[in-house]
Amino acid sequence: MKTAILSVFISAMIMAGLTGCLLFDSVTVQPSDNVSESDISPTGSSEAASSEQESSEAESSETSVAPESGTEDPFVIEGIYKGVDWGDYLHLNIEDDDGEVHSFFVLRLSEDSVDVGALEEGQRIRIVWETSVEFLDPPGEEMEVDHVTRIELLEDTQG
Repeated sequence: MKTAILSVFISAMIMAGLTGCLLFDSVTVQPSDNVSESDISPTGSSEAASSEQESSEAESSETSVAPESGTEDPFVIEGIYKGVDWGDYLHLNIEDDDGEVHSFFVLRLSEDSVDVGALEEGQRIRIVWETSVEFLDPPGEEMEVDHVTRIELLEDTQG
């Protein structure tokens, strides 16, 4: 009897792990032209994310360079890699030259990007990032997020 219960328990754990992997892969890009900020349903977490994003945008205006062609183009920031955080999604943390730490979603990286797993804390990196509306499951809604599209290693010029 114990063997049967243990077998069912192990099978359930394997399925839960596979479901978690499928949830991570369920992130899809939604067309931002058809979605306004009022269409995004506010919740406690998305309001906090919006506040953080607004303050992050204000802070990052000094360290980020937006191409002249518009707001849909990516931004660039250079700094020290401070590690990653795993919640429902992977977040990369980078400290800019002013000592401010910025956190970005890691959803999809370009083919020529350095893999996040290859980074070591303290390395100097450049990231290319953009803001887009993504369907995130969880929480099961569209949200405007700042996410990394490319990571480059820089030579450490500090002595």
